[in-house]
Amino acid sequence: MEKTSQLNSSIERLVNPMPVIAGSVRTLLSTCGKPGCKCMRKNNPAKHPYSQLSYTHAGKTKTMYVKKADLVSIKEMTNNYKDLRQASLDLGHETAVLIKTHGVEVAGQIVRNSFDRAKRNYLGMKPQSAIMRNMRISRDKWKSKALARQDASEKDRVKIRDMKKSRGKWKNKAIKAQKKVEELQKKVVDAEKKISKIEKNDSGKKKLYRERGI
Repeated sequence: MEKTSQLNSSIERLVNPMPVIAGSVRTLLSTCGKPGCKCMRKNNPAKHPYSQLSYTHAGKTKTMYVKKADLVSIKEMTNNYKDLRQASLDLGHETAVLIKTHGVEVAGQIVRNSFDRAKRNYLGMKPQSAIMRNMRISRDKWKSKALARQDASEKDRVKIRDMKKSRGKWKNKAIKAQKKVEELQKKVVDAEKKISKIEKNDSGKKKLYRERGI
């Protein structure tokens, strides 16, 4: 348990690095060259202190003047580099111990899992198990909504089908009723024609009787 805690600590230092500078700061003394300055005295000259950053790049040593206002920040960056380098060395040692105890594959998986966990913590991400659980919950919710929509759609389909069926039924009844009305209207017209004809015949007969004096 203690080894795992040390491993996680080393990895967290590697995953969450602060600004670093691979160098060291030292204080040097110089003269300003101004006549009458204390640094120009022949006896016990008081030279001016200044800070200088020394670092190596591509095999060459380079230096940089450090402003007094930046001195604290630059020293923190050099200390951050030392801590980052030490964390890398610690991780190598702890990985070797895991390999002796569990073997290469298991040790590699433990280190990868620890890196994944540290990166998630650094980015504010949830663990993979929590992400999968939330995905399952979200999937189940969408599935329930989809089933509800499907059920509602089926009910609407049945309702529309019944409405079409009912409309067709009433349409047929209306057509039949219209035909009956038309037939009755035709009968009425025929009856009116017959009555008119009978009345005309009766009128002709009455006229004939009057002419004959009957």
